[in-house]
Amino acid sequence: MGETVRGICRNSVIEPAEPLKIAEGTAVYVTVQRQRSREELLELLLTLKEKGVVDFDVENVGKPFPSITPIKIKGGPMSDTIIEGRGPR
Repeated sequence: MGETVRGICRNSVIEPAEPLKIAEGTAVYVTVQRQRSREELLELLLTLKEKGVVDFDVENVGKPFPSITPIKIKGGPMSDTIIEGRGPR
C-alpha cells in the first residue's frame, strides 16, 4: 500500500519530515515532487480562472487550508436518501 510523506532534501539525502511507519530495511520506491512556489500556483490558477474553470481569492493562494471540523448530519446514509429520492421503479 502506498503512502505520501513530506520530506526535505539535504546533501542529496531525502529526510522524511515525520517518522515513517515501515519496518527497518523495507525496500521502497520514492517519487520526488517539488513543492510549487506561490508564483507557480498563482500562474496556473489565473489561467484556469480565465478559462472559467475555477474562481478563487488571490490572497489565499499558497496559504495553508484552514482547519475544518466535520459536522454531524442528522438522518440516514446519503446513499439511502438518494435511492429514496428516485422513487419507485
